[in-house]
Amino acid sequence: MTHRESAIKWAKEVLALNPVFLDVETTGTDREAEILSVSIIGKNLRYSSYVKPKKCIDITSKSFEVNGITQERVNNAPPFEEVWEVIYPRVAYGTVCTYNAEFDGRMIAQEVRRCKNKQVCFDYWKCAMKAYAEYVGEPKGNGYRNWKLTEACEQMGIEYIDPHSSLADTFALVRLVKAMAEGDK
Repeated sequence: MTHRESAIKWAKEVLALNPVFLDVETTGTDREAEILSVSIIGKNLRYSSYVKPKKCIDITSKSFEVNGITQERVNNAPPFEEVWEVIYPRVAYGTVCTYNAEFDGRMIAQEVRRCKNKQVCFDYWKCAMKAYAEYVGEPKGNGYRNWKLTEACEQMGIEYIDPHSSLADTFALVRLVKAMAEGDK
């Protein structure tokens, strides 16, 4: 089986599991980073919310340059604890597909630890970024080159509106996995 056939098989298998697709936007990438928005899409499910962080948003940060989420946007948003109560039943033990499972999972785990006595199971998380890298098959080091979600969508001819909005990223992710399953690009 070629790397591309393997990625197509992965996409078909993930879709057959009726996953929840998830994306987050954050204040950064370090251990202190907080989630600013989270979106999930699944069968008969769409949820998206801004999240009010514990610390004020640093508008000089690289993350602000990327996602443009201001303090004004999140001032009236629920804290992560409330958002987690809504999304937990949908992501706890089912298949969750993200574009960068390592990052999104780490950000969710950081927030969950701050909530105390909450749990999350990452056993069934799937990473579309790694699968897309295999789909394209451009060698890099001992594996394949990773692509940004915007690049992957452009390469696959998928319209991408409002990059770095968690909801737009989640819709783009769904379309990307479906296009990979079809394997026609």
